[in-house]
Amino acid sequence: MLELVGHHSGYRKREVLRDVNVAIESGERVAVVGESGAGKSTLLRQLYQLSPKTIALCPQSLGLVSTLSAFHNIYMGRLNQPTVFRHLLNLCWPQTDAWNQVLLVAQQVGVEDLLRQPVSRLSGGQQQRVALARALVQGQAQTVTTFIGDEPVSSVDQKHGGLLLDVIRRQFSTVVVAIHDQTLALNYFDRVIGVRQGQIEFDARASDLSLEDLSVVCRGQ
Repeated sequence: MLELVGHHSGYRKREVLRDVNVAIESGERVAVVGESGAGKSTLLRQLYQLSPKTIALCPQSLGLVSTLSAFHNIYMGRLNQPTVFRHLLNLCWPQTDAWNQVLLVAQQVGVEDLLRQPVSRLSGGQQQRVALARALVQGQAQTVTTFIGDEPVSSVDQKHGGLLLDVIRRQFSTVVVAIHDQTLALNYFDRVIGVRQGQIEFDARASDLSLEDLSVVCRGQ
């Protein structure tokens, strides 16, 4: 379980989260909604820091190395596995098994034809899919059971966003995603947390909420 109790946090002397109480149980699929600047990213970051070794993270900043290929960026998701020599070998001269493993994941998110391209040449949406693929590869480690994503499908339309969320849900038992598409939040998650001005406005089952309920914290979206 990931749990924050009476939590306060911020940066540069600015408080972002105030008196936040959140508990994510194993097996839950949770959407986090709210306007830009409400504190969603900070909330996800704090949850991640509770158990980083068990979580595959897909941050909004992506964290890709622009000069490296899509293959290399996706493969980096395997660096949490203790095989240093093999990692160095595959980063310098990708071996057939490593290439094929990355290819399978790339196919799931639709970037299989871009593996040799430097990330700097990819569109924003393609880069986002590469970052998602990296998190999926990271999640192949037995110890990683949770996915935390900060707007991981924001650059695709609703249909493709749903397909990518299906990929995430098939691989990870626990999923926590900040998402701007309110319809996806209601249809692809068990629970929705609404964040407003650094506090939890509501925390309820998705089946008990409507788009009107979500609009309370998503007025600018």
